[in-house]
Amino acid sequence: MQPAISITDAKPVEGEEVKKVKGKKLTSNGGRLSNDGMAPLDADHLNRVHEELEKLNIATDVINKLELQLDEARAAFREIQASWTQRLDQMTKKLGGCIEKSRPYYEAKLE
Repeated sequence: MQPAISITDAKPVEGEEVKKVKGKKLTSNGGRLSNDGMAPLDADHLNRVHEELEKLNIATDVINKLELQLDEARAAFREIQASWTQRLDQMTKKLGGCIEKSRPYYEAKLE
C-alpha cells in the first residue's frame, strides 16, 4: 500500500498555478487538496480502492457463509451427542451390573 500524500508533499503539475482560496489550496485544474492534509486520489487509486473494497465484501460474504455452516455443524453435533448420551445412559442402566461384575477380570487381564 502506498503512503498517503500530505500537502507538503503535493506539488502542482508543471504548468499549473496554485491559488489559495479561504485556507484551501486549489490547482488551476480544480484538483483541490483537502483540509486534513491529504491529496485527492486519482482515478487509478480510486479504482484500486474500489477493487480492494470489493475483495473485502466478497471475503466477508464467504466468512458469513462459513459461520452459518459452522453453526449448523455445531447444532448437528449437539443433537448427535445428546442422542448418543441418552443411548449410553440406557445401556448403562441395562448392563451396568454386568459391567461392574466383569470389570476386575478385564483389569487383571490388562496388567
